[in-house]
Amino acid sequence: GAERLNTARAAASEVIDLALDPAKISATFLPCGIPAVDATLGGGLDAGTLTVLMSRPSVGKTAALCQMADGITERGQVAAVFSKEMTGRQWVFRMACRRARVSFLELRQGRASNDQRAAVVREAAEIGERDNLLIDDHTPQTSGDVLAACEAVKARRGRLDYVLVDHLRLLSDTGDNETHRLGAVSWNLKQLAKRTGTRVENHRQPQRRQR
Repeated sequence: GAERLNTARAAASEVIDLALDPAKISATFLPCGIPAVDATLGGGLDAGTLTVLMSRPSVGKTAALCQMADGITERGQVAAVFSKEMTGRQWVFRMACRRARVSFLELRQGRASNDQRAAVVREAAEIGERDNLLIDDHTPQTSGDVLAACEAVKARRGRLDYVLVDHLRLLSDTGDNETHRLGAVSWNLKQLAKRTGTRVENHRQPQRRQR
């Protein structure tokens, strides 16, 4: 309603406050831990925004998201991961292997050395101690379910710095067609970012063109 319309004074005051203090500007961005991505985004993920990561299949999107979640939670921020493609075990397994610099494929095939397996165990144990890394691998799940879960986390903990959805097309929202369905998912995730003041990132597989 009209009562929600405000002059630009409050927003302008916030801008002036940020412009006068570079440290405050910096604090509004969350570095994802991948220098090239942070540089492209102008310093990191901005609060209250939705970021979509897209590329062809099998080029490392999920691996990049694992690295982002690892780096962000290692620095103490609270992250919620909604993994619709992998289980929580698979997610942590990949994170631990990357941290231990051990090939996930070699470990799975039984070709890793005792020292390599021990390194993965140490890293997995360290990740398991992070109560700021929350993983939800339940399916089916809609974007509305994700929003409700994130608002509950924010209310309980007082903060939620980063939300990751892997991936957008696997959420079970419905629509007249795929374009409308994905539009509704994107809209709900954008509302999640604004309402919780967090950064929301999701991986989306490009839709194949019909020949």
